[in-house]
Order: sequence, then C-alpha cells, then structure tokens
Amino acid sequence: MATSNTIINVTFQGQTILDTAFIPSGAAGTVNNQQVPLGNLSGVTYDAVNNRYYAISDDRSQVAPARFYTFITDPATINTTGVNFTNVTPLRDSNNNFFPVNTIDLEGIALTNNGTVFISSEGGININAGIIIDPFVREYSLTTGEEVRSLTIPEKFLPIVLDTNDDGLINTGDTQISGIRNNLAFESLTITPDQKTLFTATENALFQDASANNTVNSRIIKYNLESSQPEKEYLYSTETNNTGLVDLLAIDNQGTLLALERTFDPTLGVTIKIYEISVQSATDISAIDSLNSLTTQELGAIQPVKKRLVLDLTELNLPNSDGFHPTGLDNIEGLTFGPKLADGRQSIVLVSDNNFNQSQFTQILALSAGIQSIPDDESTVQLSLVGDDVFQITGNNQSQLKVTLSGRNSSQVNELGVFTVDDAAGTIDGVAPGSAEYTVKALARARVIFSAIANNPNGFNPASLSRLLEFSSSSNLRFYLVSNASTDALNTGSISTSNIIFSSSTSQQITNLGAEGFTLAWQNTSSSNFQDLVVRIQAVDESLPLGTSLQGQSQGEVIDLRDITGNVRADFTVNREAAFDNFVGFYRVANTNGGIDTNSDGIADILPGQAGYIQAAIQNRVVGIDLTVNNQGTATYTGTLSGGAIFVPFIIIDSRPDALLDSNTSNDPVVYFPYLGANTDGFDHIRLLGDNTFGFEDLPNSGDQDFNDVIVKVNLSIA
Repeated sequence: MATSNTIINVTFQGQTILDTAFIPSGAAGTVNNQQVPLGNLSGVTYDAVNNRYYAISDDRSQVAPARFYTFITDPATINTTGVNFTNVTPLRDSNNNFFPVNTIDLEGIALTNNGTVFISSEGGININAGIIIDPFVREYSLTTGEEVRSLTIPEKFLPIVLDTNDDGLINTGDTQISGIRNNLAFESLTITPDQKTLFTATENALFQDASANNTVNSRIIKYNLESSQPEKEYLYSTETNNTGLVDLLAIDNQGTLLALERTFDPTLGVTIKIYEISVQSATDISAIDSLNSLTTQELGAIQPVKKRLVLDLTELNLPNSDGFHPTGLDNIEGLTFGPKLADGRQSIVLVSDNNFNQSQFTQILALSAGIQSIPDDESTVQLSLVGDDVFQITGNNQSQLKVTLSGRNSSQVNELGVFTVDDAAGTIDGVAPGSAEYTVKALARARVIFSAIANNPNGFNPASLSRLLEFSSSSNLRFYLVSNASTDALNTGSISTSNIIFSSSTSQQITNLGAEGFTLAWQNTSSSNFQDLVVRIQAVDESLPLGTSLQGQSQGEVIDLRDITGNVRADFTVNREAAFDNFVGFYRVANTNGGIDTNSDGIADILPGQAGYIQAAIQNRVVGIDLTVNNQGTATYTGTLSGGAIFVPFIIIDSRPDALLDSNTSNDPVVYFPYLGANTDGFDHIRLLGDNTFGFEDLPNSGDQDFNDVIVKVNLSIA
C-alpha cells in the first residue's frame, strides 16, 4: 500500500540573525568584483550530499547581478555556531549574460540530483512605468549559473494588458485583464523526493481570479519534470487577503507538502504559519482560465487543497531584539528540510528576506519535527481502456504500471515503449496520430519498457522479466514497438523512424483480463498472427524497485542510487551466449548525462565521447564487481554499491580492464556503454530487458543485434 508522510511535534531549535549591512567574508561577499551585503533571501534548498544550503536572493539585479548563495550551518547548534556563507553564484540569461536591472524577480529555489537548481521568478507588472515581465521557472547549473532549460508557463499566468488609451504603448491609463499581479506570483518552489514532480504557486490570486474583496485564491501548479510540462493546477486559499503563500516543501511523492504563509501588519508585525497540505483529493482547475467567470455554485464545487496548521511561529515568542519586530520574526519567505538530527528528528531551516531595509535583518531559523508515514486514503489504482488503443491509469498521486513479458515469437529483438498522450484520441499538443509531426512528439515523451530477446542463453529465464513504471494519476498512455532496434537508435538518427510501429488494429490486439489488466499482442510482420511480442499490463500499488528511476529514459540503462544513503548490496546473475570472453563492470558517474568526476569535487569533468572517457570510466569502475561467465553458463556475484550516485554498466569485448590501463595503447580492446556518444561506432550495445536487467551486444555496429552476448540481472537491497 502506498503511504504519505505527515509532520508531527514541531519544535524550535535555534536561530541566527545577521544585520542588513552584513557582508560575508571570502568569496560569498564579492559579486562581479564588488563587495555586496547579504540580503533578500527569498528561498532555500538543502544539498544532502554535500551538507550545504543554497539560498536565492530576490535582488532584481539592483544591488548586484541576480544570484544565489551557498551556506553551511548545523541546525542543532545554530544558536552558538551560527551560519557560514561560503560562496555566491550569479545567474546568467539565455545569452550567458548577467540579468539586467529590473528584468527578473527571483523567489524560489529547488535542488535537483543533476548538479542543477530550479529557480522561479515572479516577474512583474507596473503599467505606469510600462513594465511587463513574464514569470518563469528555469533550471540553472549550480557551478556556472548558466540556464539549462525552461518550463512551460500556462498562458493564464502571463500578465495581459489592454492598450485602453490606444496609444500603442503600455502606460498610465491602460488596463490589466489577466495574469499574475505585481509582486504576488511564483514565490514558492519544491521538488518531490523522487525528483519527478515540481510544484510552484502564486503568492496570491491571479488578476482574473481576484475581486476587490477576495484575493485569497492562489493557484498551485504541478509540473512533470520528465516532460517539462504543467500537469495540473489546484486552488489554495490563504488565510486572509493580506496573506501570501511564500513557499512550498514536498514531504513525500504523494502530493503532501508544507506551505509557508506570511502576513504583515504594520502594528502587529509579521505572522508566519506553516501548514501541511495535500493535493490528492483537490480539484484540477487547469482548464479554468478565470475563477471570476464561475457561478457561485461552480466555484463552490471546486475542492481546494486540504490544509492543517502545523505551527504558528508567533507562538515561539521570539525576542523583539531591536524594537522593530513585535513577533520576533522578520520577513520569512523560504523553508527546506536540512539533515536528520542525532535523535532521528528531521530538521527544517527557514530564511528571511530583509529587503535591504536597515530596520529589518536576515533571520535563519531552525526547527525540528517528526515525520510519520500513514496509509493513503486512496490507494486503489486502475487501468482503463479509454480509446481504441489509449489507456488511462488512475489512483494515487503517482500510479504504477506493471508490464510483464508473456511471450514472443520473433527472430528480431523488438523494443516496447510507452508515451503519454493528451486525450483518448491519442493526440499530443493538438497533433493527431498519423500526422507528420506525431512521431517526433511521441518520442519526446517516450519511455522504454524493455526489449525481448530472440535467443535465450542457457539458464536465463525470460518469464521472470517485468518492468514497473510510474505515472501521474489520470495519465493517458499509448504504446509503441521499435522493430529490431531501439528508441535510443531512433533518437540519435542511426535508424529510420519507419522502424517505429504505433499501436493500431493492424499491429496490436488488446484483450481485457478484468482485474488482471490487459494483454497487448503485437505483430510487426504480416504472418506473425500477433505473436511477435505479447505482454500483460496492469495498474499496481507497488514501490519501484531500487535503482530503476532512470531506466526507461533516453540512454538510461543505469542504476540510480542518488536517493540512497549508505551502502547497497548488489547480487548479480550473469548469463552468456557468445564466442567472445567478455567482461562487464560498473562505473560511477556524476550526472544523468554520463559525465565522470575525475577530481572528486562532485562535478563532471569529462563527458561521453570526449577524449579519455573510456580510460576514465575504467579507472572509476567499482572495485570487486568483475562480471564474467563461461559460454552458456550462469555465474553469480555479490558486490557493494555506495548510495548517492549513478552506476553505469560497460562491456569490454574479449578482454579485461588491465589491457586498457597499461601503457600500451595498441592492445586496447573495444568498450561499449549505454551512452551512444561514447561508443566508437555510435551504435546501441546495451538494452534494458527488465528492471535492473541489461542485455549486451558485443559485435560492432550492433552486429547480429541479439543482445544476449552477456545478460546481467541485478538484485539490489539496502546493506
């Protein structure tokens, strides 16, 4: 049964206060060769691997170029040991320049497992000054501050102004009709622990959702990070019209979050409240452009997110140390989880935005809390056929699809895949199946399920092969087959798109098995009688196997242990059907692109395809995992993989690592990787045969394409 987390017993650990004039020592105090005071900390995120924090400044490049800071602190001793700011990283626009003054308003920050951070800008609108700045959510490099990608912002959030005075300009007298309101947009940002979903929210109501007497209707946007697209929107009601939703923090993968609300009163000071919220049963309002357009009955039918007050920080009775803070609280705008404390409780760190105001200060607070797992109220998942060949999976916030190999009768090694579509007709972004653009759009959303080999080595049992994939609830799914090739080969252009076969009445037969799901029977030849590949698909309520979170993505035949701390036991079963005496091992990479860290600073130094990559991979391999087997034999091995990293398989053809590490380059054997750019022939040599099961092809240019020369199945468990 799937579970959600809940926060219990929140207590105060301590705080550090820094004057507005404070300039950090060392690198953190200098931006673009100028000393700059610390300030405007609007969001914070924690790097558990390196035990440090990143805090975004919402300075609109007025004091210094837009930037984020790195700091370290111990939440358990923050009262006495304080906070140490160690670095500052200016951000760069798409042209690799610093952001000009008043072109952004950065507010939220969330760390990924790929050496990047997502950052939100709430944009801005000042009609009298002729300023309209769209909000954004973009991904940036941790080390360089360069932009990596940008998420799509729904049009309803973009500020639209009518040229009321008809002078061709945006100026006094013009009228806003929709979009974010100034300084009330994307304050919050968080990513779920499984790194698949991002949430952001407006601080207060959109223009078209607000009225003169009601501005409490904020919107939360849920993004799918695999597609970079928004999936759903939810109604969030703040406590008062003067209250802003300033940050979110995901506490599980099921849509449970902490919400930070801030209210300011000139007399009473700042009130900060932390709520636990759940989007699981909330109404998806993404199709509603304006809440003001709804009748009272229609608006009342919308189910907002559930809220539960966790902590009112005014009840901490913090001292009013300078006479300007009646509640002892400054303008707190960001929160994140920190490390687990010695007693097992979870630390929470909050930061404040001092607005570079001399009567304010930078406040960094530490709390601790218990986290308790509880069964979900809605744990039933279902798979339904909603179109001719389109299925919908529903149930939990994240629902699992299990695909099991039932049979095959083909001389080819075909690969099965799945992609999400927008409706029961199978359209993608308005493009219908059969259209010229459809294949490209489908491949952009594609996830590999597995390949079915034609010739099984002795001892290898294909009946045990299955894959578990996770999708957001209500996802529409359509399947495809790649004939005698792979999705990776399609994406790199090494084969024609004519090799892809989409589900249809001539290529696939569907049988409804009731509670047991469906069978999909495929044919890619006219005489196969729909027996080339047969699989069973069903919705299940199961956890993904350890290490599989990247499997199914482009060139994702890897083991992902980034979310694991400590050691992982790896039990290997190795089979072979090949004349060559090959060697299989695993090496550690620094990111999902296969980059290798050669100097132990956590950053990729050499990428697939670059000179020296093969030697770096072999030098970086996991010692003790040396997988070989006699032809038509079975061998078993046990090794240890360390958590917090990605491990990648490689195959050395008819040789051993020593031949690559000696000084004689003339005897270097061929090595193949999942990354096609690292392979000398540019072809696919490793296929996914099931969860944590890899099939290898040892001949150049994919050879006979049987992918059974070595087969490695890995069973992972926490050591």
